Amino acid sequence: MKNYFYGIDVLRFLAAFLVAGFHLGYLNDIADFTPVWLVTWFGWIGVEVFFVISGFVIANSANGKTPAQFLRGRALRLYPAVWFCATLTLIVRSFSETDLLPAYLRSIMLIPKGPWIDDVYWTLAVEVGFYCLVFLLLLARMFSQLSRAALALTLFSSISLIILATKYGPVGLVERGNVLLARHGCFFALGAWIWISTTRRLLPWERIALTVAIVACIGEIYLRGREFLPAGKMEWMLSPVVVWFAAVACIFIFSRPGKPISEAASRRIRTLGLMTYPLYLVHHIVGLTIERHFLFAGKWFALVVSVLSAIAISWIVCALWEPSIKRLMRRDWNFTHTS
Repeated sequence: MKNYFYGIDVLRFLAAFLVAGFHLGYLNDIADFTPVWLVTWFGWIGVEVFFVISGFVIANSANGKTPAQFLRGRALRLYPAVWFCATLTLIVRSFSETDLLPAYLRSIMLIPKGPWIDDVYWTLAVEVGFYCLVFLLLLARMFSQLSRAALALTLFSSISLIILATKYGPVGLVERGNVLLARHGCFFALGAWIWISTTRRLLPWERIALTVAIVACIGEIYLRGREFLPAGKMEWMLSPVVVWFAAVACIFIFSRPGKPISEAASRRIRTLGLMTYPLYLVHHIVGLTIERHFLFAGKWFALVVSVLSAIAISWIVCALWEPSIKRLMRRDWNFTHTS
């Protein structure tokens, strides 16, 4: 049975909450939420936290799996929620837009090239890129060489970020290379390094590679931060770096053995972890739509209602929808395997 890291699930939910705050309380034209910009403008850092967590969690879940088992586990985790959330987003957008079917189909099939039914799905293309890398390692029976793959990913992403920062080289390829992990590979590599450190002591060259990955991640955060930083607020740039650093420190701490918790607390925390993915998928377009419809009661009330609604929908997905769909998928797979 795989190790389960409770603290990381809590951290994952908080990261999703940060992203929701960013879209609903900063990056929108619905209302002026300037008073809370100090804590909402850097909510995009939740995505960078997600990527580090994915590097750690996927390495842990892939360890000891066959390629088929790995793919099955990823399908069970990703598809049921995206089918529900993409359909809900399609319904919401259909009231004011047309010609949404191609984007919807790309979304429910997790095609790594957009446009998708919601712009936030771009991160799934990045995730799929890392899944492909891990799958290839499993297929080649080289998962034990994960450290070398993490090194290659660290170097590739670092060079890509240098190209992006200096504007010298194939900048367009780096900017469009989500599935190739050109820009974000350093985050997944860092997560993989942290996981490897839970299985054995890192070698000197691995510790150096981990340090390079951290520096590359900070560089990417700086480049991303410049895109969203409010005008004249350069002093705010430190905030996302500090929050991300704190999150990475928590991942490292939570990955170590801790005190056992009660079964009730375990269930609640696992539910939070399962809610993270649908919360991320529905908070943007669905959340903004809810926020817009409650503006009549005041912008702060609308903001709170939109966030709470997104959380409620995510609970419905993980507690009611996903278990039923997963049972059907498992039953179909078992039938196929025994036919």
